[in-house]
Amino acid sequence: MGRVTRPTRIRCDTDRSRVNHCFAPRVKRGVEMSSAKDPVYDLTPLMPEGMRDAIPVYIDTIEVLRDFKVPFLIVGGVAMLEYGRTRITKDIDFLIYKQDAIRLLDQLPVVGYKTQRTDDNWVYHAFKNGQIIDLLFALGKGFLGDPDGVMLTDELLARGRQVSLNGTVFPVASPEDLIHSKLLVSWKRTRQEDFQDVLLLLRNTRNLDWDYLLNKISRYPVRTLALLSYATSCQITEDKVPIEIVTEIENLSRRLFQWMGRAA
Repeated sequence: MGRVTRPTRIRCDTDRSRVNHCFAPRVKRGVEMSSAKDPVYDLTPLMPEGMRDAIPVYIDTIEVLRDFKVPFLIVGGVAMLEYGRTRITKDIDFLIYKQDAIRLLDQLPVVGYKTQRTDDNWVYHAFKNGQIIDLLFALGKGFLGDPDGVMLTDELLARGRQVSLNGTVFPVASPEDLIHSKLLVSWKRTRQEDFQDVLLLLRNTRNLDWDYLLNKISRYPVRTLALLSYATSCQITEDKVPIEIVTEIENLSRRLFQWMGRAA
C-alpha cells in the first residue's frame, strides 16, 4: 500500500474540548523523537479517586527503579491518563528488560517490597502497602500467535512521552506502542476494555505515526482488520483513519460480499 498519509477530507486535529491536557502543541511523535522542549503534563488531577491512595507507592517505585538503574516505560491504565482515558486500574505497569526484572526479584525486597516470580514468559509482580506493581518484560507473549509480545527496546524508550505525578517525572509509552500492546492483549475475553482504549488513542492522538504502527500490528492481520474496519465505521474515529486504509477496507468488503454471493 506504500506510505500512508493522513486523510484530508476532515480536519484531523483532536477535539480540545475532550481532554485539554493532551492537545497542547507537540512535536510529531514517531516522526521526531521527544526532546527536552516537549511539555510535561501533570497526571495527578486525572487520577481517579479510587487510585489516589496508590500514588505514593507508584512514585516510590519509580524512584526505586531509577536508583537501581532500571530503564522503563509505564504502560497500561496509568499511561492512558496521558491520552485522555480515565478509569480505575488495579496496578501500575512497568515495561522493563527481562534481565532487570530478574534482578528486581532480589533487589526490591531489600527496600520494603514483596516480589513474586509469576510467569517467566512475560511478567513478575511486586507488592507494597497493598498496591500491585507489574514488572512486564514480554507483554502479551503468546497472544495471537506472537512469540515475543511487546518488549522494551531503545526505540520504544526514545518514543516515550514524559509526564509527571505529584512532581515526579517519568516516561509513558507512545500512543503507537500502546495501541500495539493493547490490540494484542485485547484478544483475551477479560480484556475488552483495552480495545476501547485503542479506539480512544486513535481519536485523541495528533500526528499518529501510521507507518510505524502498521509495521507493528500487521503481524496480527485479522485483529488489525477488525480494529480498522470498526474504526472507519465509528463516528468518533472515522476521520482519524488514513484515506488509503479506508479505501482498501471498502474494496475488501466489496470483494468479500461478492464472494459470499457466489458461495451462496
